[in-house]
Amino acid sequence: MDALIFMESMVSAVKMNFFEYLMSGMCMNVSVAIDFTGSNRPVNDPSSLHYYDTSQKNQNQYQKAMEHLVSILLDYDDDKRICLNGFGADLAFPNVKGFSNYFNLTGG
Repeated sequence: MDALIFMESMVSAVKMNFFEYLMSGMCMNVSVAIDFTGSNRPVNDPSSLHYYDTSQKNQNQYQKAMEHLVSILLDYDDDKRICLNGFGADLAFPNVKGFSNYFNLTGG
């Protein structure tokens, strides 16, 4: 038994890698989000991922990760601006109060 298949149209897709997208003119913007949930412990607790060294001699794990990633990605960002967001915090800003799953930290 023979079978025939007739197609009226066909679409072929090329799978591109990151650098091929950039070379084709893709625009990219760097955006970073900081986890403010309680599971990370307070910023004054040295065992916290968010620990802030007031002497500024040591960076916490978040600061190190962001610095390394952003230093690479910013080379590919067309406007060289970083959008900084936060999530999982109980906010006490003048116009925003209460728990928020997502909020802007760069004022824009």
